[in-house]
Amino acid sequence: MPSQKNVEKTKKCFKFAPVPYSNVPELKADINNFSRRLRLKEEFGNKKDHDKSLVRNKSTYTPRPGKDDYLDTYIETITKFPVRTRKCKQNLTRNEQDALKSLKDDDSIIIKEADKGGAIIIMDTDFYKEKVLEQLNDEEYYKQITNNPDKATKKRLKKLIKDYNQCLTEKEIAYLCDFDPKESNFYGLPKVHKSAQIQNTVRDQNNIYVETFRPADLKLRPIIAGPESLTQRLSHFIDLVIKHLCPSIPSYIKR
Repeated sequence: MPSQKNVEKTKKCFKFAPVPYSNVPELKADINNFSRRLRLKEEFGNKKDHDKSLVRNKSTYTPRPGKDDYLDTYIETITKFPVRTRKCKQNLTRNEQDALKSLKDDDSIIIKEADKGGAIIIMDTDFYKEKVLEQLNDEEYYKQITNNPDKATKKRLKKLIKDYNQCLTEKEIAYLCDFDPKESNFYGLPKVHKSAQIQNTVRDQNNIYVETFRPADLKLRPIIAGPESLTQRLSHFIDLVIKHLCPSIPSYIKR
């Protein structure tokens, strides 16, 4: 586990973002994206878009130069403009930066935010894995599968969209079907507010940094992170449809 000295040095790192260092490749990529948007605006800016699609895949089309000399000159200037890295005043001392890097590079620990309260939890990696497996091995709520169901799910998804294609535009169908899904990630947030052992330790130590050894009654809140999972796009599309219907019912909650 990390030393209390290292944690004390980095306590304010959890409340604000350290000043980032200059990133020239990222800046050049931003300039290229900005130039592309200018060319798209020049080509399509005055044209009305009659497409009513709620969702669509991102276009990779970039108009060719030569239509507007002033625009071409401007884009060429900002693209070739020499980029000078500029040193910014850091909001962390050298000791704090070293301590933060030490925590980041330490594979023996895992850092998570508490499920409630905003506390930062530094856990032993092996203990965290034990707690995750303890939860996943609970046969009352979880069942181990023998094969990956993604292929069958994708087939059912395409059939569903095909059956209702008269209600969708071509771009909506392409958005829902034409993409490469990624596997979702499972992780757990420590429910420290429900652990009697942790709460007793907090009262006894009364410190900003509280240490306790492997609390047996600690539970995790399961989180499935799937921003590009197989059903994420369909969920996103349905959410957009429902948003238009909500105002027509007597009562609803708006996020």
